[in-house]
Amino acid sequence: MPHLDEYSETVGYKIEGQNKSALFIPDIDKWHVWHKNIVDEVKKVDYAFLDTSFFRDAKLDRDMSKIPYPFTTETTTLFKNESKETKNKIHLSILIIPILH
Repeated sequence: MPHLDEYSETVGYKIEGQNKSALFIPDIDKWHVWHKNIVDEVKKVDYAFLDTSFFRDAKLDRDMSKIPYPFTTETTTLFKNESKETKNKIHLSILIIPILH
């Protein structure tokens, strides 16, 4: 998965059970840099847990262009024209960022 790899690598998971499936994307750069379409991927699962650590720009005392997380507003905009069924699969999660000194 595309990620700034500032301190570590990151992964996403597709979890498949006997009757249900889930997509877990805890940390990612902007959705458009991923080689997959997030809307299409959400449609393939029963639950989607997506990174929404930042509502919009300027939430940290750092240059947000160097921390390219998808803002909550960007994620919700991607799904605004999707069906209620698709939207109801989405659970927005917040990444806890460790502060390194």
